[in-house]
Amino acid sequence: MLRTGCLRRKGTTRLFALLLATMAAAGCYWTRYQALTETHLDLLTAYADKLASYAETGRPATPAEWPEFTYPGERAADFARIAGQRFEGRRSLTSLREAIAIYTELTRSPGILVVPDAAAQVNLQRQRLREAVGRTRLALDGES
Repeated sequence: MLRTGCLRRKGTTRLFALLLATMAAAGCYWTRYQALTETHLDLLTAYADKLASYAETGRPATPAEWPEFTYPGERAADFARIAGQRFEGRRSLTSLREAIAIYTELTRSPGILVVPDAAAQVNLQRQRLREAVGRTRLALDGES
């Protein structure tokens, strides 16, 4: 009988510790909204630039390489989804979602690199992305 009570306390203690760790991580996440948003903006821009360099040199991306381009958009979308739980309604979050949508369209298919006007198409999308990134940064500045 004594062992059962002891095991129950250990389980409760572990659960409590896990809950505290989760809450602490979430707290850090919320306090770092601006920095994390900036990181995602930097990554989206950098990978759009890399994609543009592929298009300008006529280099196609292999199927094995393509996830390198799609992953930043997926991570940014996940961040925006989580941030929306706390920051819904912020202009910066709305603008970030617009930038993510543009990036997602840009990286929809590796076929964008093999069309006759690949460089022009990629650069047009990249310019739209840069404008959305600029709007997001302006909104972040206004919110801080």
